[in-house]
Amino acid sequence: MELFEEEERLKIRLLAAYRRMRLDNKITEEELEEVFELIDRLDEYSLEDVQARLERIGQRTNHEGR
Repeated sequence: MELFEEEERLKIRLLAAYRRMRLDNKITEEELEEVFELIDRLDEYSLEDVQARLERIGQRTNHEGR
């Protein structure tokens, strides 16, 4: 499988995981939209930026007790 196809499959799985988190009320609709935007524009961010953004969402989620 080509690298591009593998990357797209990974994005789909990641989006599905975050969608499940939204359905379980573990993240807000706004956080889900933020993740979707991040994944949609993934090539525009460094790995460090992606990690930082996802960590911020996780911290807000944990901090707010969801």
